[in-house]
Amino acid sequence: MATILRFPLVAATLLVGVCVGVLWGLGQMPAAQAIATIYALTVAAYRAVSMIRDLFRGRWGIDLLAVTAIASTLVVGEYLASLIIVLMLTGGDALEEFAHGRATHELKALLERAPRTAHRETRATRWKRFPWGASVPETHCWSNLRNRPSGRSLALPCRDFR
Repeated sequence: MATILRFPLVAATLLVGVCVGVLWGLGQMPAAQAIATIYALTVAAYRAVSMIRDLFRGRWGIDLLAVTAIASTLVVGEYLASLIIVLMLTGGDALEEFAHGRATHELKALLERAPRTAHRETRATRWKRFPWGASVPETHCWSNLRNRPSGRSLALPCRDFR
């Protein structure tokens, strides 16, 4: 149910596709064609408005091609093809939104796993712990630092760390 509310155009396109398929299977070709044509024109008009807004903002997108393809298939009477194009257009938007959310989630998880402390090797104590980003006192050129949890050692090159 949450997916339907999140991507209503995809759900509506699938519902219209099922209705058109049922009407076509029952032999009601004019009704199936009318429903598919009205729905495809509605989606094409909605996308044309957003496409024109984007064009004025200087952004070019795939909407121009999709709206042209929907209109062209309807002109030649291929209403099923127009529904497939509408499904590809709305499904592509849903997929893009899903991928953006997934990428954001993964980047946040990666940042949460970033090291928060560094350990400096000293002669007195094998490793001394310091918060990540804090200045480490008595850090000399080529001091041996280790970040955990990865445990990799890093030899610091000669430069000022303050």
